[in-house]
Amino acid sequence: MESLEGRVLSLEELSREQREFVQKHPDQLRKFYGIREGMCRRCLNQDSRLFQEKPCVKGHGNCFYCLDCLAFSRVSTCSALVYLPVTSLEPREVDFYLEHSLSTDQERISGEMLESLSKGEDRLIWAVTGAGKTEMTFACIRKALSQGKRVAYASPRIDVCLDLHARYKKAFPSEDIPLLYGESKEEYRFRPFMMMTTHQLVRFYQAFDLLIVDEADAFPFNGSALLERAVAKSVKKRHSIFWLTATPPNFLIEEVRSEGLPISILAGRFHGHPLPEAEFSYVGDWREKVIKGKLPNCIHQFLKEEVAQGQFLILFMPHIPLMIKMESILKKLHPDWRVASVSAKDTKRLEKVQEAKGAAYDLLLSTTILERGVTFYAIDVAVLGAEDETFSSESLIQIAGRVGRHKDAPSGRVVYFHNGQTKAMRKAQLTIRFLNRSYQEGREDYHDLFTLS
Repeated sequence: MESLEGRVLSLEELSREQREFVQKHPDQLRKFYGIREGMCRRCLNQDSRLFQEKPCVKGHGNCFYCLDCLAFSRVSTCSALVYLPVTSLEPREVDFYLEHSLSTDQERISGEMLESLSKGEDRLIWAVTGAGKTEMTFACIRKALSQGKRVAYASPRIDVCLDLHARYKKAFPSEDIPLLYGESKEEYRFRPFMMMTTHQLVRFYQAFDLLIVDEADAFPFNGSALLERAVAKSVKKRHSIFWLTATPPNFLIEEVRSEGLPISILAGRFHGHPLPEAEFSYVGDWREKVIKGKLPNCIHQFLKEEVAQGQFLILFMPHIPLMIKMESILKKLHPDWRVASVSAKDTKRLEKVQEAKGAAYDLLLSTTILERGVTFYAIDVAVLGAEDETFSSESLIQIAGRVGRHKDAPSGRVVYFHNGQTKAMRKAQLTIRFLNRSYQEGREDYHDLFTLS
């Protein structure tokens, strides 16, 4: 039964049709208890601090249940879990459409991914923002599907998944590509090519031959043992995991250093233009002014210049309450400006992003939710409060990377407004300059990137 394949599910999660299949075909399934020998059999948690004791609903004394994957459904000592191994697929022709040919550098990395796929090995693809990482995955996905392999793409951010889902559907027009995420109303189906947020991997077990993990440095993946385990258990014994990122997290850098994880590095964008380098602008105690309903003069002047030039701008801010206050101030001062704000808590966030792509706004205020994975045609960006701990060097690099992504609009302004420079700000600026210089010089050894601080 297709809807059961490759997933570990509790009996309580099953539909009536799935329950009937389980009853009629017990020989095809694996059934086991939810927690045994101190380990959750769904998410593989073994941290004793993440188990909670409770009275057993079946009258067996006390049970333990797993707190680590509780958001998906309760798995306890006496929970019954079922797993149906994936069926084999036949080799086949795969329809494929590539809108633009790859650059020489993109072709090189695409070839290295194909080589790793054939060897069944993992690989880190470290490519700058706007390098065209998505397009570099097309050849290996096509190859895997044509060989009858199962492929999954996963990212921590739903905005990234939604943005790329349309691009993958365009590249593989004959593929039915389900997109799994928490708020989805789409009926679940299991297909050779799946897309999902990384949380959805928790339910999968030995399901995929090729797993592409995009933006592993992003919240909530970075630092999550639950999600790292989910990646590891969702792939088959022989597999390839391709990690795509412009700002690799420490655990991947360590794997390259100590475990020999193969790495591909691309320091230049597909259109050949340099990454935009950030300007630093001191604004003093901007928080106090915003709280009092005022704008720092330099910020106000900057925004007026941007709007007067007809230049779409995203202004990133560290905290939602301050952002909402800022939006109110701007609308009061400039009722003719088209201003909106977005955050992870905004139920209309996805609609606003699409409206922004259609030039519906002059200015969009955002938390770090739009720091990555979303592409706009021609924009400038600014950060108000770049000194805030919310903005790591990786976050600041990603924000700068929103600018100049299109070949017909390859440049723009990046400004970090701050109340005192931080190590993260300087590291972001240094890293971007290093990458630009290295790419322009045709450098092939990028190991100095590991030691930038």
